[in-house]
Amino acid sequence: MYDCAIAISPGNTACRSNCAAALTAVRRLSNAARECLKAMKLDPAYVRAHKRLASLYLRFRQVENSRRHLCLHGIHEDQSEEQKLLLLEKHLNRCADARKFGDWERRLGNQKQPLLLEQIFCLSW
Repeated sequence: MYDCAIAISPGNTACRSNCAAALTAVRRLSNAARECLKAMKLDPAYVRAHKRLASLYLRFRQVENSRRHLCLHGIHEDQSEEQKLLLLEKHLNRCADARKFGDWERRLGNQKQPLLLEQIFCLSW
């Protein structure tokens, strides 16, 4: 459906962003990210595309890319995205420490933590 809308109006930023949302819903995340990038190329100030791409980058575990799009143009409407970003960053740092010191059990601690993170970063989007 969005392919037809984009074919009729290729410069419509909202169409591209909505297409990204639909692609995300069917778990075609790479394609969704490409549509967000196309939307931002058409209108670099289009906040919704930045927020969608930031959420996708979180799912890709790309903390810095996500932060860059969340902080761009002062996007701080939704504190839950920032909270997810901080939680993921903390977990990735703990994983890096565990890998560095070879002490997974002590560094990561509770086995429920990875399940919680999986719920937050995968199932909630």
